[in-house]
Amino acid sequence: MLTLIWPIFFLSIRVESHFNFYITNHLQHDCLRFYSIRLNTLIKTEYCLRPTDHTHLITTDYFNTQEHNFTFHQLHQMNVTAYQLFIWSASIDLAEQYQHHIQQHNQSLQPNQLFYNCTQPWFGSRCQYSFQIDQLQPSIELKLNLPATNSTCYALLECDRGGSYLCLDWREICDGRIDCLNDGGIDEVHCFDLEINECQPNEYRCHNGLCIPEYYRTAEQITGACLDQSDAFNTLPCPTHGSPSSLFHCEENTCPPGRNTFSCGDGQCVEDYEQCDNGRHLMLFKSLIVQGNLSHNCWLALICLTRISHQIHETQCVEFFHSLDAIHHLHTCDDLIHFPITPVLYGHVHFLYRPKDVLEISISSALAPDYICYDERLCDYLSPTFRFESHACRHAHEMGFTMNAEYLSWKAIIDTVKPYFYGCNARYTDQYDPKHVSLYRCKNTSKYISKHRIVDNIVDCHLEDDERDFELSCSLDDPYRFGCSNRPLSAHTEGKNSDNILFNQICNGMIDLTPQSIDGRLQTDETKCDYWPCNTIYTRCNGVWDCPNGEDEENCRSSNCSHRHHLECTSPLNHTKICLSANQVRNGIVDCLGGLDEFHLCQTVNFYGGISYNFRCFDEAKCIDSSMICNGNDEISDVELCNEWTHYNLTELKSILCRISTLERVAFTLETSQIYPIIENQIMNRIPHLPSRLRNDGDEIIFPFKNVIASSPCTRGSSLYLRLGNTSYTSICMCPPNYYGNMCQYQNQRVSLTLTFLAINKHHIYAIFIKLIDDDDNHHRQEIQSYEQIIYVSKTTCGQPFDRYLLYSTRPKNLSRNYTIHIDVYDKISLEYISSWYFKVAFSFLPVNRLAVVLTLGTNRAVQSSSCSLPCEHGVCMKYMNEEKYFCECRRGWSGAECHIPIDCNDCSSDSKCVGNVKNRSICICPLGKFGSRCLLEHSCPVNYCRNGGQCVVTEK
Repeated sequence: MLTLIWPIFFLSIRVESHFNFYITNHLQHDCLRFYSIRLNTLIKTEYCLRPTDHTHLITTDYFNTQEHNFTFHQLHQMNVTAYQLFIWSASIDLAEQYQHHIQQHNQSLQPNQLFYNCTQPWFGSRCQYSFQIDQLQPSIELKLNLPATNSTCYALLECDRGGSYLCLDWREICDGRIDCLNDGGIDEVHCFDLEINECQPNEYRCHNGLCIPEYYRTAEQITGACLDQSDAFNTLPCPTHGSPSSLFHCEENTCPPGRNTFSCGDGQCVEDYEQCDNGRHLMLFKSLIVQGNLSHNCWLALICLTRISHQIHETQCVEFFHSLDAIHHLHTCDDLIHFPITPVLYGHVHFLYRPKDVLEISISSALAPDYICYDERLCDYLSPTFRFESHACRHAHEMGFTMNAEYLSWKAIIDTVKPYFYGCNARYTDQYDPKHVSLYRCKNTSKYISKHRIVDNIVDCHLEDDERDFELSCSLDDPYRFGCSNRPLSAHTEGKNSDNILFNQICNGMIDLTPQSIDGRLQTDETKCDYWPCNTIYTRCNGVWDCPNGEDEENCRSSNCSHRHHLECTSPLNHTKICLSANQVRNGIVDCLGGLDEFHLCQTVNFYGGISYNFRCFDEAKCIDSSMICNGNDEISDVELCNEWTHYNLTELKSILCRISTLERVAFTLETSQIYPIIENQIMNRIPHLPSRLRNDGDEIIFPFKNVIASSPCTRGSSLYLRLGNTSYTSICMCPPNYYGNMCQYQNQRVSLTLTFLAINKHHIYAIFIKLIDDDDNHHRQEIQSYEQIIYVSKTTCGQPFDRYLLYSTRPKNLSRNYTIHIDVYDKISLEYISSWYFKVAFSFLPVNRLAVVLTLGTNRAVQSSSCSLPCEHGVCMKYMNEEKYFCECRRGWSGAECHIPIDCNDCSSDSKCVGNVKNRSICICPLGKFGSRCLLEHSCPVNYCRNGGQCVVTEK
């Protein structure tokens, strides 16, 4: 199949994008190359047809008779240039083929090659693709064979999760908990290598054990370079659609250290059994309600009583409870009920229930287990009371459950028992030396952890001794830890330090910091707030009174209150509308239904997510998750609501409580500023109005990207229509590099590379060539798996990070191989070689290898090494800039570790540099002013674009 990639252009207020359609050298499938601008950084992402294998690739023999076509010979006779073809939406490769035809003076073998002059909205080599079709055509036959789904899976590791509902997410590999029940937790095998990993003095050690250059930590990047985001000072919110501009920073990370350990599969992380925006938590709940060997009636009763679900088939559990014999179903159960039949936590924790008498059961709370069972090999500090099958078990009262206590949800039950398993091992066998200098042994257990986990605010040991060993923490001499003084060390049991609160928590009426002595006075985040503004871009019209008189909420919505500085709400006593005076707001007394006047009583703060406000009950100190009411469905039972709410149905309750403009407030950044309303209506938005669609130089295709994503039937990626005939079409999906499959439903193995260049000469232009190679070939072929090129202009992009994906040539990758990344730097004007860097792709068992590097670029060519012993047959021996390691720099037409393998470089133009070969296609580095895979096309800069002798440089085309 001819492989083509096409350019697409989009423009919006904050993100500017366009696309190219052209041939991708190493994938051999049609691709869309998206360019976007995010935070002043150009981002390139290729969306390609990435089938699971060639048998799943949709092909068509359709011959287009609807569009005008011209042969290369006819185009040449009409004096059409290759660049004109390009701006007329021809693919880059087709334009290059035509240019080659012109240069051959009509002696080429392609005089009858066809160019289809596509009409909007069609594009492609035969005008076979479109983002939209004319729905007014009555003869269209549409074959939609792609059901919409939001779930993606990592299918390159065979994982048994105890059922078919929940598949493995790549972020669950080496996350410190067993997710796969086969092969002793295959998802955690080899992961202890990360625990004992140590970094160089000029590196920062991420919480998961990986290393990044110290530069990324000290530079305070907005997005983190660590795979687990532990270096991030803040995180930007991710859009609900897969925008190319947010793809890398949203999805190339695992869950950050802390409580949010359940991966939603798209970059979002929540607590165990909390709600994911994309619904992945529902798959987790479905996996728990498998019937197994339970009798039907027993199974139904347990689903409702445990509150795993609020509905059975079409019947609400509330209706089920009202039936006369519902509770009696428990008598049909065995003497000891194992439910759910799959582990509820950490891949080995199970619950057992005894059959209950009717009088013992309360439907006002979730049914707590009678026994908790676990794997004794992983939790050797827990003494079992008895054994059930292969599990060690303990009574519920030994695991935090108390008599007559009410647990409002399944999550409340999980949260009760979870702390007892913090000290368990995550692997059955670890091949390591217990005397390893970087390890710490938890007291009274066999568990070892890295010393870097000491006093990190995350409990890893059963006795929590890892969070109390302050002397060991200080002895680590880690510059990124809290500075130790000569005074005795003690742990604060309450409060936070100043690095762990949001800016908009300062002077918000709630003390969030532990009092600290400053100038002889105890001070907090609420000290000296008299002149702190309360009506700001953070607080304006957020539905919460942040100012004492509520001025930040004035004129934000219609009100029936006749006086200023009054809050309109519903009384929980008589259920009528009331106007609450300012002195009754934020006084600690609930006067409004849902506690709308006392939001601070139920606020929660997440350093990564912002401040969330929940609802407060009137007659009890109970908080109700606002998202459960406002964002949930109609499956909420009365027992989860406040007593005074039973006066309303759920629709009425939502209309009263959820009219607040926002209940969750994220940290302010330039990216999130658009969601914050302006303070005064008369202040003009100084961002100029930009068209939502951008027309290119010619009469080309115009597609708004956001609409494409929103209506896409693809799990990830972009949906296209493929023309099968004159009046028949089907849907296909083009996937970004991190996904593959006919719906982009599978997660890909990859290297996620972030490069930052620091140049000595601020007026230099570099060509950067990056290749991922297999370094274990016995024939020293050093086969290139994939590659990327960057044009780096030091004056304009110094210190700017570049994010790139590198894919493996086989799926899955060969775990027995050692893969490395080579980065070669050339002078873009002369194409002379300058220098090279070498980086190992460590920890090959990880599905995603995150690599961040900083390179300082010079202008002087590296000197040939005289001490090299490599037999460079057709090249010269050179030394890497960052390693005591040598390599052969090959002359044109040769490749391999010893420059001993001939390659065909005829594809490259004579003035370009041929640097390798992939899939029998040459890799060419173009001189300044040329572009295309063969460097046959010339850039066209606007007339007089540069003044005073300046040089026009096009960095991407």
